[in-house]
Amino acid sequence: MIQLELQDKFREDLGIYYERQEKMFESLSDRDLEELEISQWKAIELLRLTKTFLAADGLTDKMSNIRQVFENDNIYDQVFNKSRLSCDSRKILLCYKIERRLRYLVEAIIEKGAAKYAFMMRARNLLWGILCQAILNDGDLEWYCEEYGRSLVLESDYTEWLTQLATSRARILIGSLIKDDPYANYAKDENYSFLKTQSFYKKCMDLAYDKWDWVIKKLK
Repeated sequence: MIQLELQDKFREDLGIYYERQEKMFESLSDRDLEELEISQWKAIELLRLTKTFLAADGLTDKMSNIRQVFENDNIYDQVFNKSRLSCDSRKILLCYKIERRLRYLVEAIIEKGAAKYAFMMRARNLLWGILCQAILNDGDLEWYCEEYGRSLVLESDYTEWLTQLATSRARILIGSLIKDDPYANYAKDENYSFLKTQSFYKKCMDLAYDKWDWVIKKLK
């Protein structure tokens, strides 16, 4: 039922089709879309939306094995809980679109120091989670929602905003922590598995609170 309700939510709020079943969107005709009152020609995809909720919730350890969300009722109910229906759809979309720019954003950080930040290739999910919080804690969030949260189009200014957040916020958080023990020792041995843990994400958020007064905000 929650999947059907999410489908109605995105259609009513944004005129976007939520593809809760794979390849359903491409099977719809223009007339079908018109009857459904769908005004946009890209769909929100189930797996990407699942990862978006995981990223925003800081459940970065579960993002590499998305199957467990659908095989474990407790995790599924946590990810697709009723509170999602009351969340501003524009905020969800701002976080959702990050995924399609992750490679570019990782490369932007690595450009700040190829040797120093080479590990970022293994921290894409962590970066996604941190950027969700950067967005949700932005003082101009309402403006960004109106500008970039109503369409699945990847606007150049949206990408520029994400790049600024990635290089001046996420890079600082991850780079600062990885220099300290025990992470420095792990990194020395090229063991970067800690980048996928909830505990490291939480330390990033604690540091973000100290630096910029960020608090963890979920999509609900």
